[in-house]
Amino acid sequence: MSVATFMALPDDQPLPPHQDLRDRGLLVKRNISMKDVVAGKVASDTAAVSHRWDTPSHPDPQCNKVKKLKSVLVKKPWIQHLWMDYICAPQWLDGRRTPEEEEEFRQILSNILPYKYLGATVFVLYERIYGQRFWPCVETWVSTKTPTKNGLEPSPQSRMRTHFFGMLSMDGQDKEITTFMLSIWRKMPTQQAIVTLSKDDILVTNAKDKELNLKILGELGQTIQMLFEDADEDAAFDSQMAQLSALRTESDMNIDVEESQKVHKQIKDLKERELARLNNKIDDAAQRRDYEEAERIKERLAHVASFEPEDAV
Repeated sequence: MSVATFMALPDDQPLPPHQDLRDRGLLVKRNISMKDVVAGKVASDTAAVSHRWDTPSHPDPQCNKVKKLKSVLVKKPWIQHLWMDYICAPQWLDGRRTPEEEEEFRQILSNILPYKYLGATVFVLYERIYGQRFWPCVETWVSTKTPTKNGLEPSPQSRMRTHFFGMLSMDGQDKEITTFMLSIWRKMPTQQAIVTLSKDDILVTNAKDKELNLKILGELGQTIQMLFEDADEDAAFDSQMAQLSALRTESDMNIDVEESQKVHKQIKDLKERELARLNNKIDDAAQRRDYEEAERIKERLAHVASFEPEDAV
């Protein structure tokens, strides 16, 4: 949802559910790739809200969170988009979701940690029960990490995306909450986080949600490393192709047929290896439903396919 739309919602009435806002045309779909996450593009204009639902049927029946968020957003004008589960993911209405809504919800559930809480600026609405719930805790752990070539690392202060705001009995204690929460989650290694979050005293409404997202947590660091490796491999291909093209030009100018044929074969082999790598990557992106990344790889495939050994100069 755009921040402008959110700010226009009444703050003395409970938020409408996703389906109502969708049907009124108040929501906007955006394509976000893991490249955008790693590059910091998402955090530059988008905030995701981490919070505990006040009741099983509505996260904010007293409108405390709406008022708090509006007061925060006024002070952060660079935030143009807001993601909050109740308004941005299909909810149970009359005890059901449509099959299409259920599919969308499951897709969101599988992608929310890597695409939102690892990518966006995160507003944590903290009250005393927050730390007992699985979703708030796992969101905090992910949001205090930075993607690097080595996987996920604790965010330095200069790249900290997480902002803590006290609610209810914790109102006005933002600094104390920040110090406390960062001391628990920021430097915690992935495996320790998985073990901690799997404990029975970290509560979750649906046990399958915890199982699924702990698996995602375990794979997230490797996914990030692969993205950096992909960028390195793209650059390496371009560099190698440029070198081979220069060698081919030189051998042609010297009328060195043997050398020209040798370079011709090297260019052909390099191109075939790169096409095979990219085809594997596009299948992986499609399985992750990372359609923007799939489009980027398609463009890269066309770029690589355009090199012909006889034309590589």
